[in-house]
Amino acid sequence: MPISVADLEVTLDLEPERLVSGTVVDAQGTPAAGARIDVLGRDLRTVVADDVGAFALPELPSGPVAVVAWDEPRRGEVRVSSPMVVDSDARVRPVLVLVPAAALRVVRDGSGEVPFVEQQARDGVWVPVHRLDWMSLDAPLWLAPGPYRVRAPFGPEGEARLEWISAGETREVRADEADRRSGRRVAGRVVRANGTPIRWARLQIQEGWWELAGGSSRDDGTFVLWGPRRRSTLQIDGGAGPFELDLPADGDVDLGDLVAQGAP
Repeated sequence: MPISVADLEVTLDLEPERLVSGTVVDAQGTPAAGARIDVLGRDLRTVVADDVGAFALPELPSGPVAVVAWDEPRRGEVRVSSPMVVDSDARVRPVLVLVPAAALRVVRDGSGEVPFVEQQARDGVWVPVHRLDWMSLDAPLWLAPGPYRVRAPFGPEGEARLEWISAGETREVRADEADRRSGRRVAGRVVRANGTPIRWARLQIQEGWWELAGGSSRDDGTFVLWGPRRRSTLQIDGGAGPFELDLPADGDVDLGDLVAQGAP
């Protein structure tokens, strides 16, 4: 028997859009047209403020996100805001204030590790102000003047070194011998359902929003990463979409064969 549209009861479960919108101004309160606004963390994204300094960041992950604003150098000066943590579910309208920036150069040593740099947000929360992006380490990291802290990439908060940086100042931070001993080894092999290895599978160790370490599997599918000695997540993408594994709080981890279902 034919079924008409009137006979159907349709329920749409639409998840509300998570949006953060606000404005960027300079220290005098003037709108900062063209300023860049970054969402810090795993899914880094950037938008540009319009002619009146307004911006909107749609389709954000649920919960708190950290945002920061900056603009292009003007007469040799870079301006940046302090990071601000906002709740993407609350539809708040942050005002980000640009001030003259300080420069921090992050230097890796022979071990390939770099220190983890965090800055205090306006509400007192400490947030990472960069990801461990190996391709951008030679460029300065622009910070708002004020407190920041440096710790080993995988060390606990109690080991952080608290520093202070002033506008126009340039500092350099690097990993030391203690930093190299702070992590724990995470190893395994990425394979297809038939047991053949997958090379160049993308791997990331994450803690909440933040990517703490990353790499790729070798030709034989094996990988070794150094991760934090605390609870975190390993994300693996073998070519058929990512899947995740929870890592225990401490100790080296040998995961054995990890099967990427549906991998080509």
